[in-house]
Amino acid sequence: EARKEVTGHEPPFVGELVIAASSVPGEHLLPAFLAVFGQKYPNIRVRAAVSDSMAVIGQVERGEISFGLVGKKTDNPNLEFRFLASDRMALVAPTGHALSKKRKVTVDQLATHALILREAGSGLRHCFEKSLERAGRSLTDLRIVLELGSNESIKEAVQRGVGVAVLSVLAVQKELKTGTLHAIEVKDIHCNRDMFVVQDRRRVSPLPARLFLAFLASNPVAAS
Repeated sequence: EARKEVTGHEPPFVGELVIAASSVPGEHLLPAFLAVFGQKYPNIRVRAAVSDSMAVIGQVERGEISFGLVGKKTDNPNLEFRFLASDRMALVAPTGHALSKKRKVTVDQLATHALILREAGSGLRHCFEKSLERAGRSLTDLRIVLELGSNESIKEAVQRGVGVAVLSVLAVQKELKTGTLHAIEVKDIHCNRDMFVVQDRRRVSPLPARLFLAFLASNPVAAS
């Protein structure tokens, strides 16, 4: 078992670890995990790719990868989703924007401003849409001017004045601390979400993947 292999005296494991992750876990959790894992297993080469949650889940379903890190679940009975970490959504605006000094806005107030969103298929986009539905609203009520495929590109667009954006708090921690971006609550819109490790129950993962999954299970605070 991989759990036994990650304790005691370990042989110099070699091989390749292939990982796919959606944007938030891939950009803001995975690097810290890999830094510690790489010290423990320096002979395992890592190949990681970042896309959206549905693309990663599709790769797992097709057997292209052993596991993925994602921000949403599906109802495919062949897939197992194990909790990885929690995250929440925030509306962010740059310094000097009309909303930057507000602590809370309504959906109607938000609708008067240019809004940037992640692309369809991302876990964050899905969470935001569901939150709007629960409040009796939809994306058609908002003035969406731009959809982008990564959190970093959205942050850049926000800082350049293109609009405000809905982003993961994990993705903007540094900017919130330095004051270049400001988080605003949207009344009646709440999006707290979990991130997961997804695997196909029917497949046996190669050793590097089993070692990394055992490492994740025994190091839940490695990314903090």
